[in-house]
Amino acid sequence: MSHVYSSPSSSEWNAGRCAPSGSSSSLDEKASNALEAMLREHVKDLIITESFLSMIRSRYHISPEYDLRILEVGQRPFDLFPNGFGLSIAAFEARLRLPLHPLVVSCLQYWMISPSHIAPNSWRYVVVFVRECRAARIDTSHTLFLACFRLGKS
Repeated sequence: MSHVYSSPSSSEWNAGRCAPSGSSSSLDEKASNALEAMLREHVKDLIITESFLSMIRSRYHISPEYDLRILEVGQRPFDLFPNGFGLSIAAFEARLRLPLHPLVVSCLQYWMISPSHIAPNSWRYVVVFVRECRAARIDTSHTLFLACFRLGKS
C-alpha cells in the first residue's frame, strides 16, 4: 500500500501561499516564483501511481502473492482494508519486509493495531531488534521486545 497525494493546480499555488506581503518588487517576485517551483517539485515527488507499483515491488523485493494498491479517492492510510492492511513505502524504506516477521505479527496482535499505525521510524527499531537477536542467536518474542522498548503515542 502506498500513499497518494494530489498535486495542487497552478491556480492553487498562486492563491497567496507564496505571495510576498507588501510591495511586489522584482526580488520578492523572483523569490516567490522560486519557492513555488520548489514546492511544486516536492509535491510531484509524493505522487504514487499504478505504474510506480511495479518499481516498488522490485525495489523492496515484494513477492507477487502480495497485492499492491494505491489509495482510492477519499481513502486514508489508516482505513481498514478488506483482506489486507495498509503499509507505507516508508515502512519498506525502514527495511520492513514481507512476509512480516513473526515478532512483528506478535507485537501487532498484542497491541491490537494494524501495520499502518506504526510510525516509519518505529519500524527501524523493530527491524534492528530482529537483526540483532538473529546475530546473537536469541529467540525473538514480543515479551523480550517489550522488555527493551515500549509503545508510546506521538
